Amino acid sequence: MEGLRYVIVPGQWPEKEKESVYREVYRCWEQTWTEAFNELGKPPGFLKSDAFTRQDFIGAVFKENECLALCFYRWADPKMETFSKDSYFSNWGETHIMKLRSHGDHIIVCSNFTVAKNARRTTLGFSMKDLLMGLVAKTFLHSGAEGMTAALRRDRNVQGACGKWGAEQIAYEVPSGHGDTVELMGFFHDVIASHPPQDLSGLVEELWESRMVVLDRREVYPLAELQKAA
Repeated sequence: MEGLRYVIVPGQWPEKEKESVYREVYRCWEQTWTEAFNELGKPPGFLKSDAFTRQDFIGAVFKENECLALCFYRWADPKMETFSKDSYFSNWGETHIMKLRSHGDHIIVCSNFTVAKNARRTTLGFSMKDLLMGLVAKTFLHSGAEGMTAALRRDRNVQGACGKWGAEQIAYEVPSGHGDTVELMGFFHDVIASHPPQDLSGLVEELWESRMVVLDRREVYPLAELQKAA
């Protein structure tokens, strides 16, 4: 599809020469989620930027220079006690987490499934929701993870698109903590890898093969620097 591209950016510190790409991904996220929280009756300023900057990486769909859709990714270690106390898992029960870990402990927390208002339904001639979910599945397959989370708003039927690409239900209609309900689902590597192709699989493959990855510009991480000093 002409003008479309898939971009992966870090949560912080993008390469200087690609900072404008990072800023556009952030703009799309902030604008879309501010509107969503307004609809849910949240007060102004409820959305904080650290939800974005604390991610390991963000995958985004662009048309030309405009970001139209994105999703967050961060690694989490289920063997640590911090895992179950992570705010993301506040509405996950022990049995839900066990199901998430059932295929292995290399886990990615995937969140903030975002489609801009001007790219919803079939505005572009296809379902951006389906395309983004296909790219989520593709990103997961190449991440090295064995399992990945999904907590999806039922009022937008995002769980339907998730299941279409091979994700499995973990829990149905769980309170999100924001006044609506979500469906908890899991991506599992062996299941997704063997899932049959979908209508947009060709486009997903094309965008993945031509993807742009914006690197983290830090040459030395703070902990490595501290270790060196010691």
